[in-house]
Amino acid sequence: MTAWFTEDPTWAYILCGAAAVIAGFAFAYNRRVLYLGGVVAAVVLAGLFALLDFAVETDREQAVRKSLELAAAAEKGDFDQLASLFSDRFHSDELATKEILLRRARIYLPSGKRRTVRFWVSETYQSRDRRIVRTRCDVKAEGDFGPLGEVPFFTGRIDLTFVKDSDGQWRISGFRVARRDGSTVRIPQ
Repeated sequence: MTAWFTEDPTWAYILCGAAAVIAGFAFAYNRRVLYLGGVVAAVVLAGLFALLDFAVETDREQAVRKSLELAAAAEKGDFDQLASLFSDRFHSDELATKEILLRRARIYLPSGKRRTVRFWVSETYQSRDRRIVRTRCDVKAEGDFGPLGEVPFFTGRIDLTFVKDSDGQWRISGFRVARRDGSTVRIPQ
């Protein structure tokens, strides 16, 4: 299934709606049952498009969903969920491997502490070769972050890079946290 078909099917709804309106006007003018059948067919077809849109999760939609799952896992300190979101191929300048990242997460995101982490996905794009998906999220965080203590309020952004692992799932292979002014936030050691 190609992404253009299911990523944003607004075009299909507009087409079906236009066909239903035209068939409805034709029925009102001619009173032929054939045109009423056209209205019904257009509505059924729009319903099938809606079902298809609901059933198929595109690569970009999966990356957006997993970006939001990352925020929820960080907020709860859910390390099993965090581990499932990061690829074994994870690498960053500050955190060389997934294992190092998860060790840091256990220190700075202790479970059972009061903390709020919210992401709003502002951009999502996929590379031309379809091997990488990137999301940019606006971030708001506050609360207890382990040794950092009580963080009063942080706003910034996080850029996430996703790769498709061998099981067909998109997972995070890298990220960058930045302040509102674009300067990089270093991950504490």
